[in-house]
Amino acid sequence: GSTGSNRGGRGPVRRGGRWILIGVGIYGVATVLFAGSHVFWFSVLMLAVSGAGDTTSAILRSTINQLSTPDELRGRMSSINAVFTSSGPQLGQFESGVVAAWLGTEASAMTGGLATLIILAAVAAWFPAIRRFQIQWDLVPEPTDKARPDQATHRLDRFPSNTADS
Repeated sequence: GSTGSNRGGRGPVRRGGRWILIGVGIYGVATVLFAGSHVFWFSVLMLAVSGAGDTTSAILRSTINQLSTPDELRGRMSSINAVFTSSGPQLGQFESGVVAAWLGTEASAMTGGLATLIILAAVAAWFPAIRRFQIQWDLVPEPTDKARPDQATHRLDRFPSNTADS
């Protein structure tokens, strides 16, 4: 189906839980390697790789939240998720600043990456259901190609056009 995130033509991700853990693992390993690097190009590469791991994990978490939450609770779930996803990084930045002031910037990045990997290993071991979680794409309704005549085909189609020919 056309629904879901495609991985370079391989179709939608089915084992979302495993890929979330892989994304977090990539982020943690890349952070550790970045912390230990003294080569500029390698440091930049590790920052890019850590961003790719974080993005993979974030997209899949969001997809699973949207697909697993009943329609009537989706707004509440999105609000709760937004609280954690917006406050979590700020708490991590505070922790990194404290560790950097105490032990230095390299140690701060290194301990952050190592903590990520330790927590990842604990979550994977203690919560095997996360590791085994699969996205049930067959339960997701396919989008229809035909819009109902009483509905706009796109959100912006409800607004008058700003072009001169309208």
